[in-house]
Amino acid sequence: MADGVSARDDARLLDLAAEVLGSSDPDTLWTRAGAEIMDALPGTAVLCKDDEWTEGSGRVFAWPVPRQPTPDQLACIRRGHPFTGGGAAIPGDRLLVASEIAGEGAWRDSETYDVTRALFGTSDVIGLRLDEGSPGPVRGLLVHCTGRGGTPRERAYLARMRPLLCGMDRHAALLRRCAPAPAARAEGDGRGLTAREITVLALLAEALPAHAIGRQLGISVRTVHKHVENIYRKLRTRDRLETVLLAQEAGLLPAPRGGRKQ
Repeated sequence: MADGVSARDDARLLDLAAEVLGSSDPDTLWTRAGAEIMDALPGTAVLCKDDEWTEGSGRVFAWPVPRQPTPDQLACIRRGHPFTGGGAAIPGDRLLVASEIAGEGAWRDSETYDVTRALFGTSDVIGLRLDEGSPGPVRGLLVHCTGRGGTPRERAYLARMRPLLCGMDRHAALLRRCAPAPAARAEGDGRGLTAREITVLALLAEALPAHAIGRQLGISVRTVHKHVENIYRKLRTRDRLETVLLAQEAGLLPAPRGGRKQ
């Protein structure tokens, strides 16, 4: 436990990874991740930024919230000081700490410090970017810590967890891309596919070869082929094109926009 992370921590993260791979609901992933962080790091609070996050719009997931924030408090949280806006953007390769970015005095004099202190009882924030610099809105977690800069254990644990969180972010994006159409969801028509098989199906629709699918999902080519075999068997299809077309007709995949070249 020299780095502050124990074998028990690693086992919990492995359990979380297994749970994520079996999930078909992207919106539950961050609730589960936030709960895991707070359980492992008592005294912390976690906010998740998962879409365009401006002062007046954007979803903010928070665990726990002892009391409902006022509109002014929520606007302050959405400003993301000092990680966004007039401050520094969260980089994709390391943890950032609010008091280190803004400076100790400036951070303690900030409105964000007062608001988060009142809401969560915390005094500093560690920021983690999860989208790894991909185009679009910055997505990430803000972990509110009880002490300045976070404890060595908090830093070590979040650094160890970050690759898993990045994988969760990619998995959630894939789940949203291949979400069944409303009619299919209402009928419960998943054709018996597992969440991982639906993810592989979505990547098949993007014309990715097996090695690229394996690299994106962190699995072997052999495992990719096994998933593909299961998909063909369950959908009673023989090749990629037939499978993708059937999945689109059944609402298992979104219909192509303006026609898609296979």
